[in-house]
Amino acid sequence: MTGDHLFLETMEMQSSLAYLMISSSQGSGTARILTGQTRAMAWANRTVGQYAAVAPVDAITDDYRALLAANAAHWRGVTAKLADKKLGVFYAYELADTAYGPGLLAPWQVSFVTQVFGYVSDLEPLADMTDWNAVRDYAYQFPIGILGTGGDGGYCFTQASQYTLKVADAATGDLGATYASWGTVYAKTFGTASCGNTLLGSSGGAPESAATGYYGNLMPAIAYAVDHHAPGAAEAWARFTGAANFSIVQSSGFDKVACWGVVPR
Repeated sequence: MTGDHLFLETMEMQSSLAYLMISSSQGSGTARILTGQTRAMAWANRTVGQYAAVAPVDAITDDYRALLAANAAHWRGVTAKLADKKLGVFYAYELADTAYGPGLLAPWQVSFVTQVFGYVSDLEPLADMTDWNAVRDYAYQFPIGILGTGGDGGYCFTQASQYTLKVADAATGDLGATYASWGTVYAKTFGTASCGNTLLGSSGGAPESAATGYYGNLMPAIAYAVDHHAPGAAEAWARFTGAANFSIVQSSGFDKVACWGVVPR
């Protein structure tokens, strides 16, 4: 891999911005936890992860690697407390903020978090990736679950582009108060709707909008889950790509807007 020093300095500047935009109430020095909106938390960890992976070893990048390691350890502690929750969601700013309504979160934003933990795990920016990969593996329950069969109390994959999901009875900052299963999420969001084999959704959630929409946001998350052999990931990917209208997703514009067109290796 080659690149001008200009780009390395740009990544350093972006990483410093990801750090400085977070209040010191989230920790000082390398103990600061990168939060904000759900998607912002994902993008901040992505940026710092990228920089920590490619930058030379020096006092500055040692700090950013320590920052990334602290975030990984923090989120591993959070996921350990959520072991009985099968949603794979360990951070959801909007659930407490009620931005989408009481008990609602944006699954497409959670997709960003999942894909970041998968992507950065491949970059291996830390000498010890144990904590990071443990969080990654927990997060993989999200794309696998949202691409479920719909039977036996599961979520139906044809509704995977839903803009919001009902995951709790009320607004909460405690993810321990969320529903324990994808079946409950589906029932609370859609009632008893049966699961077919045609991908549903409208506007940004429509199959024809996938290249710039919510099915697209989901694709890197489930692709990394397949690559890293998460239990049930290959079957979830097969359900998604086996949908009667998956060809519409494929022809939605990835040839022009390729960023979400990530598939398993």
